[in-house]
Amino acid sequence: MFNWFIILNMSYQSFYRTYRPQKFDDVVGQKSIIRTLRNSLANNKIGHAYLFCGPHGTGKTTLARLFAKALNCHEGLGHECGVCDSCIAIMNGNHPDVFELDAASNSGVDNIRELIDQVRYEPILGKYKIYIIDEVHSMTNSAFNALLKTLEEPPEHVVFILATTEPQKVLPTILSRVQRYDFSKISEDDLIMNMKNILEKENVEYSVDALKLIARLAEGGARDSLSILEQAVSYGGNKVLVQDVETLFGLLSVKEKIEIIDKIHQKDLIGVLSIAKKKYLNGADIIRLHDDLINIYKDLLIYNSTKNEALLTVLNSSEAKFLSLSPEEIIRNIDSLAESRRQYRLVNNSFDHFELTLIKLISTSENRKVEVAPKVVKEEKVQPERKIEEKTNISEKPFKVEEKPEVIDDKEVLHFNDDEVINIMVQGDKDLKEDLIKKWVLLKEYRSDEKYGVAASYLSSSTPRVVNRSVIIVEAPLLNYINKMNSNATRTVYQELMSIVFNISPVVYALTPEDFIKSVIMFRQLNQVHMLPKPKKIEKI
Repeated sequence: MFNWFIILNMSYQSFYRTYRPQKFDDVVGQKSIIRTLRNSLANNKIGHAYLFCGPHGTGKTTLARLFAKALNCHEGLGHECGVCDSCIAIMNGNHPDVFELDAASNSGVDNIRELIDQVRYEPILGKYKIYIIDEVHSMTNSAFNALLKTLEEPPEHVVFILATTEPQKVLPTILSRVQRYDFSKISEDDLIMNMKNILEKENVEYSVDALKLIARLAEGGARDSLSILEQAVSYGGNKVLVQDVETLFGLLSVKEKIEIIDKIHQKDLIGVLSIAKKKYLNGADIIRLHDDLINIYKDLLIYNSTKNEALLTVLNSSEAKFLSLSPEEIIRNIDSLAESRRQYRLVNNSFDHFELTLIKLISTSENRKVEVAPKVVKEEKVQPERKIEEKTNISEKPFKVEEKPEVIDDKEVLHFNDDEVINIMVQGDKDLKEDLIKKWVLLKEYRSDEKYGVAASYLSSSTPRVVNRSVIIVEAPLLNYINKMNSNATRTVYQELMSIVFNISPVVYALTPEDFIKSVIMFRQLNQVHMLPKPKKIEKI
């Protein structure tokens, strides 16, 4: 039974707020920036405007407040005593000379003008009036211009500290008038050390491997690492363990990820898709899993080259030895995964894209194997091997991707010009299209089929746009899918699949979203001026 009593009686509140740094020495990472700021304070060389830029959660606002404290501490410039009225007021967020503005919610010119109106007045409690503007890139152009006028001729007692995650969106005229500090992601070692210190103060047991996992999830953000850590502590009661972090954030264990890579190596597509779907339904983060597979392949490449376990980030030496893959296979799969990783922002369904990536990893490996073998060997040797597999272990036979759908010859790719596409659109059957869209999900049931698996995967990731009984135009998310779907060499496979699933056998023709939109615009323009062509026989099919 889950022990809610432990959670309710934990002594911590928000880790991030409880352990917010109160002096420069408490800050996690950013040592070079801290050193530069301290030197400027020690030498009394204070700029009138600073820009702190970098990823979220890396300490930009925290350092801005600490710099404000060091500017206004009653002990003198550069001090941060923490006990004077000025330091206490800054810590409590009610210092009369330190103003914080979130530009994301106060981006207009009126907000900036109201702030600037106060600039001319002398400080009340400290030596400087300090304006901290967070997410400054969110300001409107008129607000930027209003701020620019003050930055050009600022009073001596005013310091602006601008913070942003997107410095490229800040006007160049602003950038030219500030001292820029680029914050970097915090190293995993620094994040782990910070979490250890907090957990020891909180008397919470932990596994170092769990902290490594949290640091990896935080992706260089101190604030994120503490937020994740707090959730893990709440979930685990008085312990932070690897399995709890994996369960809480839908992660796969290293063992499970190794199993996926091993099944990819064995070309067991049914097995690898089964694992992926099971974990996805249990809440696994698919994009994070994609990244983890890249990191494991990277570890394998490093270990194969160096045999140095200290250089590994995910695997240990025994796990690396278990996955005995050739350098060629590792590099090929890293390249394929890296290319696929960039495409998630272009697809509608991340899991479908991940499944297609797994199919591609296996089919690419299969094709390489076939390419190096003479045709006679392929006919006389490969086929008997498949028969042996069928006799010895039918129920768990590794899936062999159909070679034909993967064959692409640039000279044999179906292509319709603009006029031909318009002709197909003129002959579109709306009722047939609506019926097809309702049944489109049935294609997913064929993704593990030995003959039609690849075709079903590509089609199920696409959207039917124009349908008649001769041709169906689909919109596909990625160019490499389109090239394979339009290959004349694989045309009959797609037609056979369409016949099995939908009882029609049109030729499949794929377009990019951009090309389809262009065709729709052209169709509408022709329709408006009553110049749509009369339907005629569709050639090339």
